[in-house]
Amino acid sequence: MASQNCDPAATSVTAARKGAELSGGAARGPVGKRLQQELMTLMSVIYARSLSLILPIMYPFFTA
Repeated sequence: MASQNCDPAATSVTAARKGAELSGGAARGPVGKRLQQELMTLMSVIYARSLSLILPIMYPFFTA
């Protein structure tokens, strides 16, 4: 009966905060660290390859 008298908006906000805290804590474990490291490696490889494609196209403009 006590649950009938509580504010449903406050209950949903509290549940969302608890869910965010739990998901944030789980992502910091060893699996989350490994996935973050793999993502950073992949992003750096993609960045290096995009530079290797862009720089030869712009090469004449860099010489003075």
